[in-house]
Amino acid sequence: MKVAILDPSLFGHLYDHFLCSHLRQQDLDVTLFSRKPRSGETNFQGVSYSVSFVFYHWSEKLLGIGWRRFGLFIKGLEHILGLFFLYFKFLKIKPDVIHYQWLCLPVIDLLFVKIFKTIAPCFVTVHDSKDYLLATSSGLQLYKMKECLMKFDHFIVHTEQAKENMLKHGFDAHQVFVVPHGAYSLLDVDKEPCSLPAKNEKWLLLFGILRKYKGVDLLVDAFSSLSVSEKRGWKLMLVGKADMNLKGLYRQISDRGCDESVFWDLGYASENKLHQYLSHCDALAFPYREIDASGAFFLSLSYNKPMLASDKGVFRENITHKKTGLLVKSGDLGSLRSGLIELFSSVEQNEFEPLEFVPDWSDSAILTKKIYVNALNQ
Repeated sequence: MKVAILDPSLFGHLYDHFLCSHLRQQDLDVTLFSRKPRSGETNFQGVSYSVSFVFYHWSEKLLGIGWRRFGLFIKGLEHILGLFFLYFKFLKIKPDVIHYQWLCLPVIDLLFVKIFKTIAPCFVTVHDSKDYLLATSSGLQLYKMKECLMKFDHFIVHTEQAKENMLKHGFDAHQVFVVPHGAYSLLDVDKEPCSLPAKNEKWLLLFGILRKYKGVDLLVDAFSSLSVSEKRGWKLMLVGKADMNLKGLYRQISDRGCDESVFWDLGYASENKLHQYLSHCDALAFPYREIDASGAFFLSLSYNKPMLASDKGVFRENITHKKTGLLVKSGDLGSLRSGLIELFSSVEQNEFEPLEFVPDWSDSAILTKKIYVNALNQ
């Protein structure tokens, strides 16, 4: 069976690699179509599946030298050209399945999905039904999103909560399949160490792209409101590229005299850097307001760190409260504050156990293949 995996902007480079690798182990002929990886991303050298870098050759160069507006305009044109290329490529190689991982420009993608469906069944993985269906983000990347999704034959989500969201928005239950998200391990970690805070202190880590829906502001507010005795010597690390205004958080930290207790490392975090921070920290925070599945959560599983997370989506389905971690009410500052106090005390007393079940990519690949086969036999 020939499977074409599409992630034009390479939003999920680690996810793509693990999915494609394990589908290949199921004797599927897999090709990933995307842009070239940037520095610090999975480089796809020596992989067991095929890779074709057909998207964004010129716009990546323009964006790399700071020509943002012109670069994004060229990226839109290259997106259309890349999909045209794929149409003729698909006519030649005749894939049995076309599987989108991310929709980059739905107003354009919906036209090509209709065309691609004349070649093979089209799947899409809805990694985040909140953004895809509720349009909580803004801009051209979400324009016509639901209309585009409706063009697909089959949908893969990672949690039962995400499936419920899909059904509420009119999608057919027979077309939506839950496939657990496997746990990551970082690949490119054999580089020079980066500068890390002192290890003789306890560190709570929140990492990834810093966005408001991830509760970054709530975590800073809750942590900075704790007294010295309540902090028990713990400090907070915030690592990743900021996609929100941080000025108010800086002021709040300063006004509360917590400058020495909060460590920032803003900007893109390479796999090597993430590995070092995840190894260095003592606990992890996921105080998300809304979530289906979280790549950051699945990346952190292999490090076996205690976690504090919102009682939502993948966290609720994987963390046993007060046994393998702590769950707090999403969006509730008081619940988060109490959770931090309990977390700091519980970690010091070594009260947490490893997760009872860590999702395996082989299981995900077996289930995905089964879904493909059933779709082709309909």
